[in-house]
Amino acid sequence: MYYLATQGTWKLAGLSPWFAVAIAVPVLWSVAHVILKEVLDTTPITPNQVTTSRLLVSALCLLTIALALEGPSEIAHTWSSLDLQSFAAMMGLAYYLELIVWFNAVRHIDVSVASTITAPAPAVTMLLAVLLLGERTHGFQLVALTLVVIGVLGLLRARSRRQAMAATVAPRSLAP
Repeated sequence: MYYLATQGTWKLAGLSPWFAVAIAVPVLWSVAHVILKEVLDTTPITPNQVTTSRLLVSALCLLTIALALEGPSEIAHTWSSLDLQSFAAMMGLAYYLELIVWFNAVRHIDVSVASTITAPAPAVTMLLAVLLLGERTHGFQLVALTLVVIGVLGLLRARSRRQAMAATVAPRSLAP
């Protein structure tokens, strides 16, 4: 992210404090997903309950921020826009379904593997921006994409090795 934020220059000039927030988000997600996997594995809570509570907390936080920054009249105006609300409903449904799939997935696979599966999402976004919006890619974006792909492949390879080693080290039952 640092490499992308500096547009491949590695220079701090022009970075805002919001960059620190952008870096903190994936770290917080990682911690939260590890905790949630443990909660899903050890309690009767369902992925639907986790998703609904997460979205309610997010909505309350965002509403508080919107009220503080924009005020009630702007929020009322936004809520009255049928086009915006229909788009928001579709995006909200897509996000809700994605979270349901995510939390069901992490019940069955390692969080690191589940996170690895989602790592290519920015690449898909970049590809769609090129194809649909005519955006140009830059060399530093392709370098970052290459690093992500190498990282994903490295994680998957390390997991395969770990599983292979566990299978050879596991005690074998003695058959009569």
